[in-house]
Amino acid sequence: MSDLTTNAAATSEKAGSAAGPGTFLGGVERLNVVLLGVMLLLCGLVGGLDSAVGALLGGLLGIANLRAVRYIVSRLPQASERSKRALLLLFVAKFVGFVTAVGLVMFLFKPEPVPLMLGVSTVLVALVVQSVRFHLDGGAEAPR
Repeated sequence: MSDLTTNAAATSEKAGSAAGPGTFLGGVERLNVVLLGVMLLLCGLVGGLDSAVGALLGGLLGIANLRAVRYIVSRLPQASERSKRALLLLFVAKFVGFVTAVGLVMFLFKPEPVPLMLGVSTVLVALVVQSVRFHLDGGAEAPR
């Protein structure tokens, strides 16, 4: 079994088999929305409407990318070897689609690039914060 599959299965067991890895990534999604809201407010106050629009477009791309990753990861633990290969191809296609989407947004909407990348990056900040929370909780989700 690959390291990614092993880690996904271990995360699924720690988070509770009924919840699966979607619980962790669901927390990342919720935190990302909060961070994106703060980012939009700050960009709007500091850089104006153009900056806020760039951050919003980047945030939407980041959310779409995270949803795609969540979909793929949620299917890994119970997937057969053949299905895992298909999921790997889907992951590569997701990456190519994300890069293409960023390029299209840059070409069609011409947003300010720094706020756009900051909006995309809120997912990374949310992932790091959620990972630290997960680790501090002993690898188990805190009751909500």
